[in-house]
Amino acid sequence: MDSSLQSVARKLVGTREAFLCDSLFDEATIARVAVLLKTLQYRRVERSRPGTDPSGASADIPEHLARSEPLFAQMKVFAERAFALPALRHHRLYVNSTVYGDMYYPHRDFAENDQHITVLYYANPEWSVDWGGETILSSDDGDAQLAVTPRPGRLLAFRGAILHRGGVPTRICFEERLTVAYKLLVSDGAAREDGETKVGTSRSPTEAVQTIAAALTAEDCALAARLARECLSDGLVHPVFFNACALEAERAGRDEEALAYHMQARALTPRDAQLLNAIGLCLTRLSRYQEAVYAFEEALRLAPANAHMHHNLGLAQGMAGRWDLAERAHARAAQLDPRLVEAIATVASIAARRGDEKVARNHAARALKLDPSNTTARAALARFDSRG
Repeated sequence: MDSSLQSVARKLVGTREAFLCDSLFDEATIARVAVLLKTLQYRRVERSRPGTDPSGASADIPEHLARSEPLFAQMKVFAERAFALPALRHHRLYVNSTVYGDMYYPHRDFAENDQHITVLYYANPEWSVDWGGETILSSDDGDAQLAVTPRPGRLLAFRGAILHRGGVPTRICFEERLTVAYKLLVSDGAAREDGETKVGTSRSPTEAVQTIAAALTAEDCALAARLARECLSDGLVHPVFFNACALEAERAGRDEEALAYHMQARALTPRDAQLLNAIGLCLTRLSRYQEAVYAFEEALRLAPANAHMHHNLGLAQGMAGRWDLAERAHARAAQLDPRLVEAIATVASIAARRGDEKVARNHAARALKLDPSNTTARAALARFDSRG
């Protein structure tokens, strides 16, 4: 075994090897990945084996996240070093989400004579021994040989031909048991899959951050995102790397992808008001209005005098149908920044909607003084002028 894996425990299940490691990931990484996995869309379609009911919910990890989150690459490296197989190939990377009442059955991930590898990462940032959920590895005749507690940050790598069963939480557990499964094929050679020439490996973390920040300042979003992905694939982690990838995704209209990047950055900088605002905007574009409201409200607790954030909160409240709260948020934005024309015009629009002509005309006049062509203000006035 690689000398860097001295803290790894080697187990035998029959004649097949399994390896356990609890020291590879720090608390910050565990927390970041836990936040990321919560953003995925889970479906109840995964079956332990053919002919059984769905065992629980699962979600495939999108390619962009597989590339951007260093932990997934580290899972592969761990397996390669533990089994002394330097050229494992990607087969499937996904997450299982299990709750009390689900049912898993003993099964093999690969055929009984195959040498391919399965790596499990236990992703819950907290787990009580009272919650159960142990993974059971068994001999070929079904006799349980090894029980693995889903301890936070733990890795379990084993031959996928081992008969095993996923664990289900006990009745007193109100958390989803989240387990990343990375299935890897034994190969004689390895090749880089992305087809890009790497340039990030020769830079120090500080130089990488400065280079990517400079690219963002120059509005070269594509370059910033490419450099950020290279740094992430090399195991470097910094909020600016995720922000660069998120900006590229936003400009391409890939809001789900952008949201995932923003959430990864948030795990590193949870008190960044601008980042929370960006998350709120993503959620608004995805029509997840109540979640957007929560994000904007959290941002405003950190930056209560930011007029644009109040305006964004008002937009989300309006989309959620809470017009009184929306009007209050837009009015606060207009008070903080008397030149924020869209906030002023939106107050006029909401006032017109509820029939308050005095407030509507007052705010519409203010907005049109700043922007004579503002369509929101003109529409507010049209409600009363057409009636006359």
